[in-house]
Amino acid sequence: MSQAIRPPLLTPWESERVQAFTIRERRSRWLAGRALAKVLVKDRLGITGIVEIREGQDGEPLVYEDGFPRSDVWLGITVRHGRISCVLADRPVSVEVRRVDENEVDVVDHFVSRSEQRFLRRALGTTAAARSAAWAIKEAAQRAARRRGTTQLRDVHIDSGYGVQLDDDTRLDVMALRVFDEVAVAIVGRFLLEETHRVKIVLDPTAQELATPRLQAAIERSLARARRITEAKQRWQQARAEG
Repeated sequence: MSQAIRPPLLTPWESERVQAFTIRERRSRWLAGRALAKVLVKDRLGITGIVEIREGQDGEPLVYEDGFPRSDVWLGITVRHGRISCVLADRPVSVEVRRVDENEVDVVDHFVSRSEQRFLRRALGTTAAARSAAWAIKEAAQRAARRRGTTQLRDVHIDSGYGVQLDDDTRLDVMALRVFDEVAVAIVGRFLLEETHRVKIVLDPTAQELATPRLQAAIERSLARARRITEAKQRWQQARAEG
């Protein structure tokens, strides 16, 4: 969030959607999240041309290709605490970033049980990290299961095997968890039957980013293209004003 990231191109729907944000910070966060998501989608799915990301009934991001939603793609986007995070998969999945401030401790303790905090504290080292991780996990599970607004956080349960139970029929898994500076990034999804249920936990704040060289190159190309488009637009506006 320290740099002005913008998507390479906005579709008519996206251009209209961004105009609905009257607060500049919210508009910038929305654009930054879409910028990273578009790079991720193009790199992982090999889509050529313009990537369109619309929103579903509950605000969930949906990937559109040639004017139609991709039913086999799940996308999660979150922009919090100055960090932009996205996740893409072929099954229910989402990502959330949370940090518990001092004035939020009592609220979080209301929907995070002592047993949940206990085993997360053993894994992550501190009570603050455990609270932040539990909050991020539960919200990511709500989004992945499309239950936000219908299932309360206190009804989402995390077990010591990093399974997440929303109700009798819906069980998800913590797939990855990263904690640095008491900020927790959680990815919650569903392991397939043939997959090993292995949770990736990253605690070292100095660890190298997980982006592959291919993805990093795609991000750099996207940003370079965005700069060229912005500069061309500024030249056109200046010429129009002078003419």
